[in-house]
Amino acid sequence: MVLGQIIKDDKMVEFKKRLKPHQLAKLPKILAVEDSEDENEDHDSKMNLQESTTTTEKRKRRRLKKGPENVFDRAVMQHNLLSVSRIYNRISFKGLGNLVGLTSSAVKIMPRTMIQENCLKASINQVKKLLTFMNSIDPSEDNVVA
Repeated sequence: MVLGQIIKDDKMVEFKKRLKPHQLAKLPKILAVEDSEDENEDHDSKMNLQESTTTTEKRKRRRLKKGPENVFDRAVMQHNLLSVSRIYNRISFKGLGNLVGLTSSAVKIMPRTMIQENCLKASINQVKKLLTFMNSIDPSEDNVVA
């Protein structure tokens, strides 16, 4: 997918139109998201928005999901997570959620699953709400071939 680049929502919508029904199959809602945590975040962000933003900035804010809704969403979110791991060494749950389009409490589940499946090399610090990527750089890749 897109050479390891983060795929934004507008590109997803364009591509989604060309997919077949089985590629858009709905996923079961298995995420154990703490709704109260998300509501507190939403309330705090709404208060901050009312104090410091204009109406055009409010329109630009996208709605964060509580998890992937279909097979395509999950594939794109996993791809974006892998792309983020190539860019960042460490990222907060909230920052990662903004990049992949999930709430900060929902974003804890996707990296955990990918780590368990050995798709992602990372560690999760739940106390500090951080995800630290273990980028294994092979020293032989740095050698210049003459």
